[in-house]
Amino acid sequence: MESLRYNYDRVLLLVAALLALVFGSLLAMKALGLSDSFARNQPEESRDIGEPGAAMVEGASKHLEGDFAWSAPAMPGVPQKKLPLFVSIPILVQNGKEIDLLDPSSPSPRPPFTSDYLYKHRLPVGRTDLAELDPDGDGFNNLEEFNHGKTDPNDPSDHPPFTLKLSLEEVKKDEYSLDYRTGNNPDGEFSIRETTTLFESDPPRTPPRRRSHFKRIGDPFGTHPGHEDRYTITAFKKVMKPGGAGGIDRPAHVLTVEDAKGTPIQITYRDPYVLPTYYVVFRNAFPGAPTDKIGPVKVGDSFEIPNDPGTKYQLLELLKGGEEGAKVRKLGGDGDTPQDLVIPSRQKND
Repeated sequence: MESLRYNYDRVLLLVAALLALVFGSLLAMKALGLSDSFARNQPEESRDIGEPGAAMVEGASKHLEGDFAWSAPAMPGVPQKKLPLFVSIPILVQNGKEIDLLDPSSPSPRPPFTSDYLYKHRLPVGRTDLAELDPDGDGFNNLEEFNHGKTDPNDPSDHPPFTLKLSLEEVKKDEYSLDYRTGNNPDGEFSIRETTTLFESDPPRTPPRRRSHFKRIGDPFGTHPGHEDRYTITAFKKVMKPGGAGGIDRPAHVLTVEDAKGTPIQITYRDPYVLPTYYVVFRNAFPGAPTDKIGPVKVGDSFEIPNDPGTKYQLLELLKGGEEGAKVRKLGGDGDTPQDLVIPSRQKND
């Protein structure tokens, strides 16, 4: 007993340790069997929620994607309007006035840009040279991107057409003429002279020599390069007009020929019929272009813009002889729709 009294504290500690060990063991055994007390249902990998459920999910998704706004309280001098509920309002202070960039009725801080365009593309409205800036380096400044399709000034792949940088600088002309020289008998031969005049070029081009033909009605002729045997005499009409020497009527006979397409051409005696072929020289103002000129390009032929390699453009026609520019067609690839564009004259732009 004496020994127990002196080791009383140790005995208590040993008893407490044994009790803790037993209690911990019971808790562990209970925890291991806890999962057996609950029923678990394994869902199928693919489960059809049915049409009502799908409709509810779709409706909830659209609801979450919507814009939530609340009406501003009525205040003196302040128009009441809808305001976004979860995002801040982009307000710009200019000359002491607040401008809501999302309000279409608010004045634009940088005309002609609209406020929504400035906000959408995060353009620096504080810059006085905003219109001339080219943030994406695609060669088109902000004003060109806004005025021509409202393209993205921060995306180099989204820009106005390359023809925007072109202007018609000069119209050149070749002339091919048919001159009815002699002959007044429908059963005889008629003399027709071909003459070609070429515009000056470097290096110079040598025009074909004049060529005279003696042909009857029904005979083909033509030696102009690319137009051989293009014409055929089809009819003759004898015409006399006053005004000749000594008061004698002068001949004004009319010879009718047809081209390869069957189009009739009437040539008056000693009055050459001129067939012009037009060419255009374009000025290319694209920054960093390898050349500032394209052409001469013959009307009807195709050409490329150096900054848009691989894309073909066809010169369709001159507008008012070139005074209003030229119409070209951007030829698309397989499946693409060709696009007609107008290139203004440089004189008109100036």
